[in-house]
Order: sequence, then structure tokens, then C-alpha cells
Amino acid sequence: SSFTTVKRCSPLSDCSWSQVSPVENLTGRSGHSGLVFSKKMWLFGGYDNNTDYFKDVMSSPDSSSSSEGKWDNLTTTLVWSKRNEHVSLSFKGKMWVIGGKNASTNLADVWSSSTGLAWDNQTLTGTPPSSRSGHAGVVFNSKIWILGGQSGSSWVKDVYSSSDGAFWTQESSAAGWSARYGHASVVYDSKIWIIGGDNGTSGNLNDVWNSSDG
Repeated sequence: SSFTTVKRCSPLSDCSWSQVSPVENLTGRSGHSGLVFSKKMWLFGGYDNNTDYFKDVMSSPDSSSSSEGKWDNLTTTLVWSKRNEHVSLSFKGKMWVIGGKNASTNLADVWSSSTGLAWDNQTLTGTPPSSRSGHAGVVFNSKIWILGGQSGSSWVKDVYSSSDGAFWTQESSAAGWSARYGHASVVYDSKIWIIGGDNGTSGNLNDVWNSSDG
């Protein structure tokens, strides 16, 4: 409920970032997603801020001196379509890519892969999330959770969960927080947290919400 700026380094100059260069095969983009899986960093899709959306699958090994900055493009024909503003998660030994958009078209698909090479398009049952972008996602209590986003021309405040990525349950059609997209969500202290976002009307938000049961 309150935030404090804490100085972690003394002197402050000891806090530093080092740019990794070159970054082989990694092109400029925004709205992409990333995760850590099988001792590698992974990056999925995005938008080049010019003309096109990506559907590439990039991975980078550990940051040893010999491999730092090395990115491998693992894109195959067995991958999801071009997109940005999607969610990616590591769950039950697989990587997952959920929803997003390509230009003005929101997507409602769910894909999984244990290798990054071949991806399975899940056959969705139950009550899966509608097509959306700018949503948030976490893994909590052995389930995938999808929270809010932009669905069509509307901003939503619904909550969905799945224990296997295929069968989905709508946990709430109108959560306590206002409809939003572009928000952040994390799991901390045995709770799901939602932070900020944009509600499409009054602009950027600075509210913080949490739930112990979704």
C-alpha cells in the first residue's frame, strides 16, 4: 500500500547495467514476450514499429563469456502466427504463448512447446478467454491465469484459469479492479497482484490489487 525508494548500492555508482553487444540475430521489436525455460532465455514475437509483426522463436544460452549475446532463431513452420502484446509463461514443463494481436485482429489461441521447435495448438474447452491482447498472465496454485486485456474494441476485467492449458474456467466476469490492458501481474506472498495499466478512457492507472484465490 506504500512504496519506498531504497538505495541498494553505496555509492550509487556501484549500481550499473552493462550492455550486451552484439546480440546476434536479435532484431528491434516491441510488444514481445519472454521467459526462462530449460536454462535459457526465450523471446517470442513482437512488432517492428514499422510494418510487420514477428512470429519468431529466439533463445539464448547462459551468459558465459563464450555465449553472451548469442541468440538462436528456432522458428519453424510449426509455430503460432505473427503477433505482439501476447502472454508467455513456463508451466508444467512447457512454454506457453497465449493470445495477442496482429494489426487490429485480436487472437484467442493457446500454444505450447517443450522444445521451442514444434508448437501444439491447444483445442480449447470449457470457457476459454475471448480473443484479446495486452492481457496479463501468471502461474498460480498450479494453474495458468489470464487477467483482463483488450478484447475487440472493449477493455475487460475478467479472470480465467486452466490446470492444463486446454480446459478453461472463467473465475470472474467482472473482477474488483477496473477493465484495463497493458498492466503487469506477478505472484508474490501467495497472492496474485495486478499493477497499473490503461483503462482506455482516463488513461494510465496506478492502482494495485491482490487476490489469494483469483
